[in-house]
Amino acid sequence: MSSNEIQRLKPVYILSGFLGSGKTTVLNKLLKMEAFSNTLVIVNEFGEVALDHLLIETSSDTILELSNGCLCCSIRGEMVDTLLALNPQRFDRVIIETTGIADPLPVFQSLAFHPVLAGTYAPAEILVVYDCLRGENLINQNDDARKQLSMADVIIPSKMDICNKPNASSSQIRKFNELALIVEDLSGLTPEVISQRVIKPQKAPHSHSSQYASHLLETEKAMDVQTIAGLLHHLVSQIGSSLLRIKGFAKIDAFPEKPLVIQVSGQVVHDFEQRSDWNGQSPHTQLVVITKNCDPKLIQTVFDAFIGNLAIDTPDKAAITNNPLAMPGFEL
Repeated sequence: MSSNEIQRLKPVYILSGFLGSGKTTVLNKLLKMEAFSNTLVIVNEFGEVALDHLLIETSSDTILELSNGCLCCSIRGEMVDTLLALNPQRFDRVIIETTGIADPLPVFQSLAFHPVLAGTYAPAEILVVYDCLRGENLINQNDDARKQLSMADVIIPSKMDICNKPNASSSQIRKFNELALIVEDLSGLTPEVISQRVIKPQKAPHSHSSQYASHLLETEKAMDVQTIAGLLHHLVSQIGSSLLRIKGFAKIDAFPEKPLVIQVSGQVVHDFEQRSDWNGQSPHTQLVVITKNCDPKLIQTVFDAFIGNLAIDTPDKAAITNNPLAMPGFEL
């Protein structure tokens, strides 16, 4: 896919967060900002009577409501039909506000699998609203809340004005997601900031009690596209259902000045995209691997093997790819 083709794809942002976290309040603030003008909103509410679309403060022709049901399971087909029926020239981006119990991953997969949608829309970032007032109880009691938090690219704390311990909220967030961008002031959040930011690792407390984890893979070595594809498919094969997502940027030898955008959702490796530049950052590969109940040593070992960064008694790429457990039919 060429750079011009990538630029014309309409980004689809997923706005998630557990029930009552304040997603609609955050959405209203975003839509009032100049940076998010000409945004199409798709609302999915779980309940017998849909009300969320009535609470969004924008013109009615920019809001589409999906029927009762959860976007990540029963009405994904309706989302696909809705996007197919739209004229993408009428808007610049799409924000999908999911139900409070939705898993954002299947939405990404729907966009990646569909042959027509994949040529028009690009899964962008997952924005998750974190309820500072109830957050600790929610993530301790609800697996859906923990998964939403662990998969977020951008985390927006809500209700900080009535929260007694706002600093404790940041610490709690970092237990489940060490690498997401935490945005307390929405005025600085623009589509450009979200899409062009390079992953910046945060010093954060590590919690062994969490079944969800994010692992950062980094190297300044330039790789060829075939090696990157092999790495991603091998991680998908080895980690299996424990792999939730891989995201980030890769430095490739053919065009080291242009970052390759990497997106893997579940078992789906998305088509590679190429950005025009590194937005002032030093070119190097940064990949975040988000997993559930997975040994991080396995992830690092596979990565080291593919980039040739071998320690004593560790396998190289040939040894790993010749493993009978490797994904069949994929050749490097």
